Amino acid sequence: MDKIAVLIPCYNESQTIKKVVEDWKKELPEATIYVYDNNSSDNTAAIAREAGAVVRYEYQQGKGNVIRRMFREIDAECYIMIDGDDTYPAEFGREMVTKVLERNVDMVVGDRLSSTYFEENKRPFHNFGNSLVRGTINHLFKSNIRDIMTGYRAFSYQFVKTFPVLSKGFEIETEMSIHAVHKNMLVENVIIEYRDRPDGSESKLNTYSDGFKVLKTIGRLYKNYKPLGFFGMLSALLVLIAAILFIPVFVTYLKTGLVPNFPTLIVSGFVALAAIQSFFAGLILTTIVEKDRQDFEFKLQMISMEKGTKPMSNTKKLFSQIIKFGFVGGTAFVIDAGLLFLLTEFCGIHYLISGMISFTASVIYNYILSVKWVFDAKKDANKTQEFIVFIVLSVIGLGINQLFMWLFVDMMHIYYMLSKIIATVIVMVYNFITRKISREKVVLNCRIL
Repeated sequence: MDKIAVLIPCYNESQTIKKVVEDWKKELPEATIYVYDNNSSDNTAAIAREAGAVVRYEYQQGKGNVIRRMFREIDAECYIMIDGDDTYPAEFGREMVTKVLERNVDMVVGDRLSSTYFEENKRPFHNFGNSLVRGTINHLFKSNIRDIMTGYRAFSYQFVKTFPVLSKGFEIETEMSIHAVHKNMLVENVIIEYRDRPDGSESKLNTYSDGFKVLKTIGRLYKNYKPLGFFGMLSALLVLIAAILFIPVFVTYLKTGLVPNFPTLIVSGFVALAAIQSFFAGLILTTIVEKDRQDFEFKLQMISMEKGTKPMSNTKKLFSQIIKFGFVGGTAFVIDAGLLFLLTEFCGIHYLISGMISFTASVIYNYILSVKWVFDAKKDANKTQEFIVFIVLSVIGLGINQLFMWLFVDMMHIYYMLSKIIATVIVMVYNFITRKISREKVVLNCRIL
């Protein structure tokens, strides 16, 4: 796990990527800098690699797809997300990292709008769009995020590993902001300086199409996260329509005692029923959302536990298992060799029959300790399935043992106790591999079932 990971999604940023990587290496020398190339047609990847970045690739087009890949593949205590266009100065990175690592902030937002954005950015519709999105989200979700669409952010491990990336493109920042607010994660703002792209560098953001996607994302997330508000407004609209249709019919009825526009009355009734259904749909979905938030808190706890146990890598786990299995195998060999010698020398039993008896006794001993101590297992595992697998593997192991004993003793004329040592080493390797695969595969199958 990295201490700090700097994540740079890139698409045709050959003009600026070298400076961006070098700036971040200077500002955070302890950080690992990852550049994810998103089907660039220039030499962005080569330049980034020469500058000292770890270059990886995402072939599914779109910034959201790149972020999804980054969050899946990289483990770090703190993440810095930055664009590769050199519009965000690296000198604010240390402050943002400090907030994540020392203050346990889940998401730090690099706030452009409170500083130089409106002066530096030469695209007026971008300025209007950013202000509109910020105001809309802060109003709908009762938040205080000062820059919704900034690409300059820092994240905690918990945020990254619990954030469900659904957006494919530039609406990803909006999705991040709403997710953090809805899940009651700690969000802080850091005012940063913004500088416009250098001459010759072109923005990949389409003002109109991407702006529409952002607004669509806001609507979708508001429906998903605030269903009572969404369906409540829909219900109120339907009630208004029903009232407009019903009132003239009702007034006519009061005056004449007749209902001349009976179809209008029917339509009004159905619209009113739709309003009621919409309202109750909002209530039901709100309950589901609250349950989802409860489950999310448990998920956060699991992620925190996972982070705490992360240093115990699979390699270390395997090494620990080998040490334990070696101890178990050593004591099992003492039992095996001891019984073989006693039965052969003192009881006069043929070495192959003695070997079969001693091998069986040592295998039973080995299996019990392997189940209880060496390999992962669960109490709810399928015991019948485990026993069948154990019998099959033991029979194969016995066959391997007897085969090599016969080859070494009868064919190569090696002393049977020395032959036993060689055969045991071979069988021990077989036992470890098959025991590990079978035990942990059986457990996995049981979990799935």
